[in-house]
Amino acid sequence: MAAACPSMCRCTASGRVFCQDKGLTEVPANIPADVKYLYLQDNKILNSPELNERLARLPRLERLFLYNNLLEHVPSFDSSTLNELVLYGNQIRSVDGLGNLLASGLSTLSETS
Repeated sequence: MAAACPSMCRCTASGRVFCQDKGLTEVPANIPADVKYLYLQDNKILNSPELNERLARLPRLERLFLYNNLLEHVPSFDSSTLNELVLYGNQIRSVDGLGNLLASGLSTLSETS
């Protein structure tokens, strides 16, 4: 990975960032931009403008694991590379952000385990 890894996460040279089960309430600000697989499951992440902004800064992101968090809305950000988004175990009440992702090429959305 080209950039420094957030201290609470583990990063691999193959573009994977593991930040699962850390009690996080938001996505760390310094996720390396070349991440392909981002594991954020089993935290306490909430919807926020920062969530969308930080995910939008990841131009190579292919798979995003956000299951078992505290999300009420599908994150709303543009990504031409995201193929898989896993959201089960959240309290999703709105899918407004889904339109952007589907238009960008999202092929797999998992809302149930």
